[in-house]
Amino acid sequence: MIKEAISFGSGFNLIHLDTMIKVDVFISKDEPYHRSTFQRRRKDTLEEDDSLKFYIVSPEDIILNKLDWFRLGGQVSDQQWRDIQGVLKIQRDLLDMEYLFRWAKELRLDDLLKQALRDAGISYS
Repeated sequence: MIKEAISFGSGFNLIHLDTMIKVDVFISKDEPYHRSTFQRRRKDTLEEDDSLKFYIVSPEDIILNKLDWFRLGGQVSDQQWRDIQGVLKIQRDLLDMEYLFRWAKELRLDDLLKQALRDAGISYS
């Protein structure tokens, strides 16, 4: 399944059975936005002693990707919208709004981003 996802440029899931943590893995595309996403990745760890390190996508890129999936799914996925709202509300004071709006416009997601921000009760200018 992993080899197939890589060859088609799609994603796959990994599940850590001891903790039941699910990780979504997506194959990066050679496009400006995806290169930007890769450059902005953040190092994290699950272990207290930092022995198991991995990279995660920035909150801004999670929002943008989920907005894109929401749009591609016909804008009907309550789960995607709840996920977007959750990230916005938790990260609200830490978000790079300039980055969000720049890429939302480039990806033609700016109307959805504005709606998501309104729904999350976050003012923007």
